[in-house]
Amino acid sequence: MKTTRQHITSLHPTIQEALGQGKKKLLVEFDESTVTILINNAYKPPISWFLTDQDGEMILMGQIADIHYKIDLTDLSKGCYSLRIAGEVYHILAA
Repeated sequence: MKTTRQHITSLHPTIQEALGQGKKKLLVEFDESTVTILINNAYKPPISWFLTDQDGEMILMGQIADIHYKIDLTDLSKGCYSLRIAGEVYHILAA
């Protein structure tokens, strides 16, 4: 899987730094070895997220209730997906 990003905020080395600056930020990373999206969140939970396919159909959804969160993508079919979270969109190519 490969990812591309569109309309994202700048990333910070740590959530603590983002919180210290008083800015609401997300740190979204993709772990190819486990096919997992890792999210560190400086927003006040809960935050909803939605994963849609290239036709806009909902594939997965959930709520982040903690500062660290994982989304397991191992069951996804090949294709292009969009992760929508906190006004940001991340494009994921499942290969």
